[in-house]
Amino acid sequence: MIENCSVVAAAIKKAGARWTARSAAAGSTTGSSAPVHSLGLISPDAYAREVSTARAINDRLDDDELIRESLRFRSLNNVQLAAATAAQAPVSWDWRNVGGRNYVTAVRDQGSCGSCVSFAVTALMESMVLVEHGIEADLSEADLFFCGGGSCKDGWSPGDAISRIRSVIGIPSERAFRYPKPTMQIPCRISADRTSLTVRARHDVAFFNAKSRKNYLSNVGPMVACMDVYEDFNCYADGVYEHVVGERVGGHCVLIVGYDDIQQCWIGKNSWGPFWGKQGFFRIRYGQCGIDADIPILGWNAGNPFRGVSRISVPDRFLPTHFLGRFEASGRSSLLNYNRVTDDWTLSSFSPHRIKDAGNTAGFGNDIDDGRPFWVGDFTGDGRSDILFYHPGDDNWWLGTHNGNSLQWSNAGNTAGFGHGINDGRPFWVGSFAQAGKDSILFYYPGDGNWWLGTHNGNSLQWSNAGNTAGFGHDIHNGRPFWIGDFTGDGRSDVLFYNPGDDNWWLGSHNGNSLQWSNAGNTAGFGHGINDGRPFWVGSFAQAGKDSILFYYPGDDNWWLGTHNGNSLQWSHVGNTAGFGHGIDVGRPFWVGDFTGDGRSDILFYYPGDDNWWLGTFSGATMSWSLAGNTARFGHGIDDGRPFWVGDFTQAGKDSILFYYPGDQNWWLGTHNGNSLQWSLAGNTARTWKIN
Repeated sequence: MIENCSVVAAAIKKAGARWTARSAAAGSTTGSSAPVHSLGLISPDAYAREVSTARAINDRLDDDELIRESLRFRSLNNVQLAAATAAQAPVSWDWRNVGGRNYVTAVRDQGSCGSCVSFAVTALMESMVLVEHGIEADLSEADLFFCGGGSCKDGWSPGDAISRIRSVIGIPSERAFRYPKPTMQIPCRISADRTSLTVRARHDVAFFNAKSRKNYLSNVGPMVACMDVYEDFNCYADGVYEHVVGERVGGHCVLIVGYDDIQQCWIGKNSWGPFWGKQGFFRIRYGQCGIDADIPILGWNAGNPFRGVSRISVPDRFLPTHFLGRFEASGRSSLLNYNRVTDDWTLSSFSPHRIKDAGNTAGFGNDIDDGRPFWVGDFTGDGRSDILFYHPGDDNWWLGTHNGNSLQWSNAGNTAGFGHGINDGRPFWVGSFAQAGKDSILFYYPGDGNWWLGTHNGNSLQWSNAGNTAGFGHDIHNGRPFWIGDFTGDGRSDVLFYNPGDDNWWLGSHNGNSLQWSNAGNTAGFGHGINDGRPFWVGSFAQAGKDSILFYYPGDDNWWLGTHNGNSLQWSHVGNTAGFGHGIDVGRPFWVGDFTGDGRSDILFYYPGDDNWWLGTFSGATMSWSLAGNTARFGHGIDDGRPFWVGDFTQAGKDSILFYYPGDQNWWLGTHNGNSLQWSLAGNTARTWKIN
């Protein structure tokens, strides 16, 4: 047995090897004794049998096709990769620095338990969650190991670990089952919220030759590898490791994050903590310690595989919830983001891009975005947006206002008097119904036809009866559409609805005490039941400061604008888009905003067929369309599920359109310069969303 790392240092010098040794305990080459770390790969015979099975499968498949398949499965591709299955892989690759980004999570410590397999496979999954989704997740080595059949004494099998993460069982976040300290064999523990925290892989590969491994590493992601460990490896500090002295102490699995053909080595992430090696990482010469060696089984060589996974699915709970509003004193639009696992809130502003901590709501219980409703509005009347939510568990309402540094939460009242759980399907709307410049929350209860208005008085929501519509018939939100807008131009929000039963339109305006309803016209002339799927939009299209309602009829491609003249809606024909093709509301997205900065609303749409953007602007009673640019350079069909928002993100007095691409975590801002949309990179949120 090696007594201390100074013995190793002497052996390195004698062998002319390219690495240095030190004692992890003493931090130098003269430690009093050589450190000893736990391993955890199953016995050589059992591992050889597993490898032979993997090799038999691999021999029936083409390595290049496996790599292409891994990339084909990837729904999100957020890294600048080498050409897939290139004849010549790059000279070097390191997932800790790909285009300036790190796709490798923090080094962890397995302690005195033989759980290296779990740590290596968990590290692999964490990296692939980063590569494919841009989320920095801390996953549970304990769940994978202790619930999967691992033994601190006897170790485990990488094949079994990968099979588990590929199954419906998957692997949850660390919070579901934390690794024990001190380390010891403990029973499996299944948390109540495990399912909502579970990540799964749906594809895995095993490669047995260096070329395929390098192609995979430089195209898809890190890989798990297993190796023999000798006594001198415990003393590794830096450089390219090769065995120089000491006996074999067992088998060990690690994460391979890259390679370097110039130094002729693999780059590995260990599980012995950040104070071992080079901040927990190491380099090992090609062919050393069985990492590339063939494994003799019954007289033939099976090879030692590198294993990878891809097509990672993450639960919805891992994805942040975004709220758009004017939360800052500057008055510009920003996004308030909620992390459903950590309960952290952040505020994102753009031009320039900044992300600021906005507080934590763990005190309300974990994951408050659990079905309770949220609304954004200027409920305090200070010119900034607030966030309001209702908890059906106790019927309390909570208001979050941003004080410039973080969200300050206050109890905004209780509505148990309305009955328990009022988020039972009754509709809610936000608008400045009672007072210009200050938002209230309005709801309708179909049980009795009453309308209730909640207005914040500085301390809590004060609820007042805003009228009753039983005269319209019971349950008027039974399919008839409602819209909110300032249709009368008095600076306050009104409620407009259409009754397909008789084609009448009704306008509800608040007079300070209750909603006053008036007949706003009839559209039987357009045909019966115009809420037949044709799209409607609300905006100040015809007149700044006054909303109208716009609709498009795909039957003849005509556009109609309804503007209230003080008595009723007056409808005017504002254009026809047959030139764009018939039925343009099929598949293409539309947005409304003041994109030109003239104080009036415009309508913008994107056509995925050719990636063109078109802007419709209004001049009197006519809508004119102009080409607003093309985004083919972002890739074809960018309406692929990525989110879009409209707001004045630049404080320019006009709206821009913002979108986020999960593939590379880039945010892009499109601002109209008078002729077309100019797109600029508005920021990147790689590794911003952290899950533990």
